[in-house]
Amino acid sequence: GNKDHLQYYWDRVEFIYRMGFNVFIFDYQGYGMSEGTTSESGLYSDGSAALAYIRSRPDVLSSNVVFYGFSLGNVVSIDLAANMFTPKAIVAEAPFASSSTLVQSGTLLDFPSSYVMKGEYNNAEKIKSVHAPLLIIHGESDKFIDIDKNSSVIFTNANPPKQFVRVPGADHSEIPAKLGEANYLSLIQQFILQIP
Repeated sequence: GNKDHLQYYWDRVEFIYRMGFNVFIFDYQGYGMSEGTTSESGLYSDGSAALAYIRSRPDVLSSNVVFYGFSLGNVVSIDLAANMFTPKAIVAEAPFASSSTLVQSGTLLDFPSSYVMKGEYNNAEKIKSVHAPLLIIHGESDKFIDIDKNSSVIFTNANPPKQFVRVPGADHSEIPAKLGEANYLSLIQQFILQIP
């Protein structure tokens, strides 16, 4: 997610769990009860530590690991997939292309300014190195992250197989509501389950 702490996104955890998947979620450095301060390098090290933990568990089959990111969370999932580990799939909800694109699109995201000012967060470039099935979901009325300057660019740069779902009338956090809860659950579930 892009702000607050993991409980703020608990509805999405519940959605994914209802799809029949186990979920591991964590707070970034400086968020919730996690120590440290926010930084781009901190996000990557947090993602790396989370992935190492998941893969160390004897009850987890690495070939079934799927990355799901919402907003800022896509920075972590795309970086991991580009540099460390190829997941079964990536679900990217409302991703941004880079910090510069984010600023140029005139967004007003509610996370520390250091996220925009210090670091590249270049999802559009990193996605070129990702070789996992990709599902991008983005609201066409997103006032925080412009769909055409961000998700469309990532999608163009991404390797196949890939799918782009534009949600009419949805703002940044409204995708499940505007799609309809059942449709939202079915979209993500079927995307993942159809991958061999």
